[in-house]
This record gives sequence, structure tokens and C-alpha cells, in this order.
Amino acid sequence: MQIDGVTFAETVKSLGVDRQDLPRRPTISREASIIANWCNYQTIKVQALLRGVGDRMRLAKEVGWSEEVQLLISRQWEILNILADDLQDPKCAISLFDCRENIEFILQDVEPEPLPEFPELTPEYEQRLKSYVRGDA
Repeated sequence: MQIDGVTFAETVKSLGVDRQDLPRRPTISREASIIANWCNYQTIKVQALLRGVGDRMRLAKEVGWSEEVQLLISRQWEILNILADDLQDPKCAISLFDCRENIEFILQDVEPEPLPEFPELTPEYEQRLKSYVRGDA
């Protein structure tokens, strides 16, 4: 390239190398996508755990469990909440992905809950949405 003063593409072509045969390095966007998908999936699992802990917190207060038990449940809530927030923080994502074996071990028995689905867009439902947008409702 430097000797002939040509671009990389021109050099590859003059050497008769097919660009398809050149080794490809993983792109940052591909790696970022892998990490983001992993973080999102783990967040869904943590949120399922949080719902369960929230239910236990309410039950503990209603039944009047000891303050120690209530404090323990509250601490579980705090830790899981921090983990859920960190999983959605790009500054923390790589660090968490690096220790994914530990996180996956903690969440291994958690079944992710499906996201709620929107109702079918019937003409009546569409009309109702339009009325909300106009401010009629």
C-alpha cells in the first residue's frame, strides 16, 4: 500500500486475494450486541426474582414475621434491584459479562416470565387509542 500509494482494497485486488477469504475480527458492534442481549436476558430473570421477593415482603409484613426476617427479605430486594439496574447500565455491562458464570449460577433456576402482550388491534381498540391521543378520554 505504502510503496504503490494505493488503498487497501486496491492492494488486495492486485495480489489476487478474495476479500471473503480474509480473516475477520469480531466487530465491536457484534460483541456489544452479545453483551447487551445477555444483560437483557439476565435482567428479565432478575425481575422475575424481584416479583417473588416483593410478594414475600408483603407477606412478611401482613403475617408479622420477625424484623430479622423482614430485614433479610428487604436486603435481598436491594441486592437484586442493584443487580437489575447494573445490568442495564452500559458502564457496568462488560464487568458483569466478565463474571457471567457467577450471575448465571445465581439465576440458573429462575424461569423468565414472558412479557405481557398488547391486545389485538381491533377497530374498536384502534378507535379507543385514537380517542386517547386526541385527549377525549
